Amino acid sequence: MGGSYKLIIFDLDGTVSDSFSGILHCFKRMLEHYNVDYPGDDEMGAYLHGSVHDHIRKLLNTDDKGVSDALEIYRDYYISEGEAMCKPFDGAEDVFRELKKAGYLLGVATMKIHNYAVMQLENWGFLDYFDTVHGADPNGMMDKSDLIQMCLKDINVEPEDALMIGDSVDDLLNARKASVPFLAASYGSNLSPSICEDNGIDYVRSIRDVVTFIVG
Repeated sequence: MGGSYKLIIFDLDGTVSDSFSGILHCFKRMLEHYNVDYPGDDEMGAYLHGSVHDHIRKLLNTDDKGVSDALEIYRDYYISEGEAMCKPFDGAEDVFRELKKAGYLLGVATMKIHNYAVMQLENWGFLDYFDTVHGADPNGMMDKSDLIQMCLKDINVEPEDALMIGDSVDDLLNARKASVPFLAASYGSNLSPSICEDNGIDYVRSIRDVVTFIVG
């Protein structure tokens, strides 16, 4: 069971939504546009978390202008093809409803570009559950710890009174950077139950288990 929190901050991709196939599809389509070989899903798994800008820079070995151009292509594929491949995990809305009923404030901190994060939450009917939402800026100038801190500031909550829920090492490290307790979504891609147990990280096996961990 978790501690006494006021604000619960969710990562989006891999924590609220099963979005990996859609993200990988968009990377593949972007690489096809540049006639660059797709390295395969296993290797591309490392590109599911963190800054899209940094990932594109590495994949294409390009400069800032090249990143900007490639990002537009990636976004076009995401809007036209990838978004429809992303679905919320079963039970996500029930979790949000139960946490709000129990009196918790809810937030989202995601490296998905802010406008697309808001659009996705709105399309799924989830946006009204959240008291604060912060996604990545289009220029890639912020990391996730910045977004977490922006959520805290919006609600005027101290770091120790919040909980960050995410499925990646990047989420874990940025929660620690922001001095916010962390809960691993082990049903995502990057923090399996065995990894969490070996490293003393609190975790849940499904999004439905979040309510039990927090509320009891």
